Amino acid sequence: MYEFEKSLGRISQQVSRSLGIRLEKKFRSAGIRINGTQWSILSMLHQSACTTQQCIGKSLKMDKVSLTRAVISLEKQGYILRAPMTDDRRINKIWLSEKGKSIYSVLAPLAEATLNEAFAGIEKKEVDTLLEILEIIYSNLSDDQL
Repeated sequence: MYEFEKSLGRISQQVSRSLGIRLEKKFRSAGIRINGTQWSILSMLHQSACTTQQCIGKSLKMDKVSLTRAVISLEKQGYILRAPMTDDRRINKIWLSEKGKSIYSVLAPLAEATLNEAFAGIEKKEVDTLLEILEIIYSNLSDDQL
């Protein structure tokens, strides 16, 4: 029987929101105005997981308007650079600027500290298991499964 208090949706939403709030608080304390979405974009670009705006939007499950707003903000702050692809000008290639690479090195330890706080009192093996299970759940719910 469905119980809201024990539902994955409620718990995962609260955890995600709490992580974002804690992370943004740490960033602000360091004098950096970056939100969780912008941090995700910077992280993806740092790891070269995606190099186009479209790939990032798909990976983060973001609509075009929200993604464009976040990308424009990062671009205005000088953290990323953006240019249309030469073979298809509808697709924007984006990458970290030198300033973006520099700010990433400041933000990454703050993000790691936030995760360490979240995982306090939990064994590494349990954290690994949790993340594996969440990846399976995500895969089960991905659009490819429809």
